Amino acid sequence: MTLHRTIRLALGLSLAMALSTAATAQEANWYVGIQGGQSKADLDQDEFDALTVDVFSQFGNFVGGDSSLDDGDTTWSIFGGFRVNQYIAFEAGYLDLGSPSYRADVSFEPFGVPPAIDAFMDIEFNATGFTTAFIGSLPLGEMFDLHGRLGIFFSETELKLRVGDDQGSEGDKLSGDDTDIFYGAGAAMHFGPSWSVSLDYQLYKDVGNEDETGETDVDSVTLAAIYRF
Repeated sequence: MTLHRTIRLALGLSLAMALSTAATAQEANWYVGIQGGQSKADLDQDEFDALTVDVFSQFGNFVGGDSSLDDGDTTWSIFGGFRVNQYIAFEAGYLDLGSPSYRADVSFEPFGVPPAIDAFMDIEFNATGFTTAFIGSLPLGEMFDLHGRLGIFFSETELKLRVGDDQGSEGDKLSGDDTDIFYGAGAAMHFGPSWSVSLDYQLYKDVGNEDETGETDVDSVTLAAIYRF
């Protein structure tokens, strides 16, 4: 191969690499967003009722009562990411899954102190933390896409308990850290090159620390506003 042809080949390869890099750079872009919606924890009211009976039975004869479980709450997140191309993106953010809660109003007879008195027990579960995720997208023309998300939730969970009566109350708080997997799917609508809205469903598996706060699955339906730059 002559020197002239070698130079031409080297220049050709360099130009091809430059064009490929430029095309990739044109497709790639950063984005930020804010997301909000409804979350729901997979909690069992019967288990909380049994816990309530066990707690008050330590101090007297459990007479009866009523309870309620609010397993849904508002969830929100802020996030940012890098879109490698129209099919692949990587994302990181901060997430608050809300605070589902349980309330029991009971009547029990304290040992040696009749008659029966009214009391209550409140339990609240909260999970927050940072997330990282991989997003795979399927464009449907210029305005729409379908996408799936697989990520890790670095959760910080708190379990708050309060027991009391008309004379006062006592509380305790348990906390734990864990690494949880989440996944989901959604659809997005794009308004020009910069703005999008996205409707998503996601499932967070075994949120919480099994030894400290217990674990539960949490799912969410959210709407996000996204700005690309």
